[in-house]
Amino acid sequence: MKLLSIIFLTTVFCTSSLHAQKIQKYRKDSSYLQNIKDLNIYPDTNISKDTNKLPYARISIRDVRFDTSLIALYAKVNNGFGPRILNYKLDFAGGVENTLNKYFNNFFKQQFTNSRNELVCFIKTFYATRRDSIVENGASNENIAQVHLAADVFLKTDGLYYPAFRVDTLLIETIKTRKKEVADEVKENLLSPLCDMLTAKMTRINIEYVLNKKAFTDSFLQISYYSNRFNLPILTDTFYRKGIYKNFEEFKNNDPSVTHFKIKKEKFESISLIDEDGNYINTMRIFGFSDGKNCWIQHGNFCYPLIRMGNSFEFFWTIPISILENAKLLMLVNMQSGKVN
Repeated sequence: MKLLSIIFLTTVFCTSSLHAQKIQKYRKDSSYLQNIKDLNIYPDTNISKDTNKLPYARISIRDVRFDTSLIALYAKVNNGFGPRILNYKLDFAGGVENTLNKYFNNFFKQQFTNSRNELVCFIKTFYATRRDSIVENGASNENIAQVHLAADVFLKTDGLYYPAFRVDTLLIETIKTRKKEVADEVKENLLSPLCDMLTAKMTRINIEYVLNKKAFTDSFLQISYYSNRFNLPILTDTFYRKGIYKNFEEFKNNDPSVTHFKIKKEKFESISLIDEDGNYINTMRIFGFSDGKNCWIQHGNFCYPLIRMGNSFEFFWTIPISILENAKLLMLVNMQSGKVN
């Protein structure tokens, strides 16, 4: 059976399990994550040919995503020596905020006016993911992928911010997934169409209508898009509370509802969770757990150690290939929904 098929079918036909990886696996995964390579995406340097002037002098992009280190995760099946799956992070070469600032200000530079106005865009979500899986495999070099963009855009004038428009859209496309093509495919078929949509909305701002809306101060937006957004106990507490998280709400609040349990070592470098009555806890019915030092997330039929990356968490989904061999697929926890991408 092809490895790609194994990746798909494991999530469907897994059985209920009580096990989680040992802490030694956490240390290896944490070290491996630091060496994940990047696949860079380079935006175009086009300049708008539109001669219509815009009611602002510049554009400012603010990246307020939980994980600013990537736009997409990509995995390539390795049929040679080394890991069976090679994981990569796709991102703009200079990061989202820096790259999009340069892109939009260059694109509109002939349309800007010498006004006191500035267009400020807070990007809350900008992430491309698999509709099935962005994984290269010899049997199939195309896949269905999607990109989600969520942003709030304000017109700033005289130190006040007026809501201009909001974007929350999902684009689905078929892309080629061979490593040598995937960065360009993601750019051309997913990211560029969304940027084009955003540029179109930027040119259709009715300034009189916008300036009649309720205005917000810089301090209010600072609290809304930074302080409050990232003020989650799981991110701000100095330690993880020991216990079992039944759902994502308990996890992000660092408030496990089950605090009396034991961790039992099992065979094959796994562990089990035992409740206070000595019964095995079915990990299929929980979000994850913490031993007081590290956190695990339930995914498929195992729990896997979470690794903090910025204001988000990542982990390696371990897929058994044979008795002696496993493959690791890098996964990301969506800190807004609790879903795994």
